[in-house]
Amino acid sequence: MISLNETWTAYPCLPGVISGWREPEVKRARFQRFLWGWLSFRWFTRDTYSSLHILKCDKNSKSTNKRGIKWWDSELVHQYSKLQATTSYPETMMLKKNAEKRALKVVLVTENFLPKVDGVTRCLARLLGHLREEGHQVMILGPEVNMLTYETYPIIGTVGIPLMLYPDLKLNFLRPKFLRSIREFDPDVIHFVDPIWLGPQVLLALQSGWCGPRWAASNSPIVASFHTNLPTYASLFGLKFMELIMWRWIRYIHARCRLTACPTFSTATMLMHKGIQSTRIWPRGVDLKTFGPHKRCRALRSEWGAKHSPERYQSWANSKRYPLTPPPSPNLSEDHSPSYWGEQCIILYAGRLSYEKNLKFLVDSYRFLLDMLDESAPSPIFVFAGEGPARASLENMCRCKRVPACFTGHLSGEELGVCYASADIFAFPSYTETFGQVVLEALASGLPVVGLDADGTRDLVQHERTGLLLQYRPNRLDSGLNSWNEQFSPDTHKFQTLPRQYAVLLHRLVCNATLRGVMGEYASGSTPVHRSWGTAMDCMVECYREVATNDHLEGIGSYKGSMRFGLAFVCALVFCLSCGVAVGFFA
Repeated sequence: MISLNETWTAYPCLPGVISGWREPEVKRARFQRFLWGWLSFRWFTRDTYSSLHILKCDKNSKSTNKRGIKWWDSELVHQYSKLQATTSYPETMMLKKNAEKRALKVVLVTENFLPKVDGVTRCLARLLGHLREEGHQVMILGPEVNMLTYETYPIIGTVGIPLMLYPDLKLNFLRPKFLRSIREFDPDVIHFVDPIWLGPQVLLALQSGWCGPRWAASNSPIVASFHTNLPTYASLFGLKFMELIMWRWIRYIHARCRLTACPTFSTATMLMHKGIQSTRIWPRGVDLKTFGPHKRCRALRSEWGAKHSPERYQSWANSKRYPLTPPPSPNLSEDHSPSYWGEQCIILYAGRLSYEKNLKFLVDSYRFLLDMLDESAPSPIFVFAGEGPARASLENMCRCKRVPACFTGHLSGEELGVCYASADIFAFPSYTETFGQVVLEALASGLPVVGLDADGTRDLVQHERTGLLLQYRPNRLDSGLNSWNEQFSPDTHKFQTLPRQYAVLLHRLVCNATLRGVMGEYASGSTPVHRSWGTAMDCMVECYREVATNDHLEGIGSYKGSMRFGLAFVCALVFCLSCGVAVGFFA
């Protein structure tokens, strides 16, 4: 600290000014500067303490991430404060009150599209419907599909190479017609949906000036959205060495976009730690007319093989509603009355039946669940609603392990809503999600969720209130996803204990109808009305307007890789994918 004498030595004119006739004005000016400075500091740091709580470390913690950012990093705190301010409903995005609400011209560049059904395509379909209702003009650039238009918007497709494990997914290639269409359409903003292969090709062409100088500028209105955690998938399929490469590739792509939209706060936190700074929250909605407890159907439960107790069964709409009180303590005695065991419990999973959803883990936990149940208790029934490449192997696994399971195939609309409401528990063992749309639909249908404490799921499920989460507390802040990957590796000792721990959570709900009912009431009651698709899609439209009207928008600490660096990654990806395709063809 500099003493007063040192200050006078450094600034010899200061004592004379203060001791002269200007002393009152100087003191008044100093006081005003101090007052305004203090008020400004209190205003701009009003969210600091809540933001520091997200970092899960304190002043005495020595933990830092790989970029060397500590808890007192002012830029990181500012970014977390801004993220927290844009996460809550209904103020999910700060709408500009005086912004010009004119119709926009948007180009969507997507890696996959309908009729393939997954979380990305379903969200994209909702966005296109909302844009049509709002009167915006859209052009879709993506893979070749059997449609020329969707929601009256033109679709321009291109050829691609199908992947071996997922024939519905293709490695699509840039088409010259894409660039001509962009020049003729002259959009206000270009949106890259989960860019990983086709998106970078279009982005490279844009910034090379092939569509005009406007798109070659550094402040061109380009938005990206992050939907799929592909680096985690690479590690999940045994390509651990590709995880770091893919993260650097994704960081390189998103650094060339003005904004990156992601569905949850935990995903935004993860992206910030990976070096993607300019993030915005683009949430998802749920249709409360389609999903709700009133859709419960006894006939459907009978088709699944559930046995009912006549004296216990009541229509869900006329049943007693549990008061919104805290769930019973886990130490209380469980409900094992004979009348309860007259009704079998239905455990539902809804979503794509694919390998990365960790469904083998769900089937393995069933054996431990049976060991925990009483001999007089009927065994629960698994219901898998959905389609995917892993369905055949999953059916064979259930037959070999004698797991009572029912596979409904692909469901949508009213059928899906009835399926949710007719179950008792929703099991979701995936740890690779960025949001988990099916989790939100299950909560709206009044089902308690049993899942993992992973990104996407923890943003929707409140542990011990609307569901139960298998807890894991990593030591490092940026190792949440990697830790689950490491734990689910068959080589680790922890892998042998996880199915039993997950079965304990299932057993708590299977054996306690009261706990299921209270959590179900909380789940359906905690799904706010303003989680509508219209409100959620408005957030993306505001991202469009933000980049279209703000020429000075730039993320803090964006990753500025060189063109040579990007071309090197393209060559590496081409080599790895070519090797994978060759191995698949000649195996």
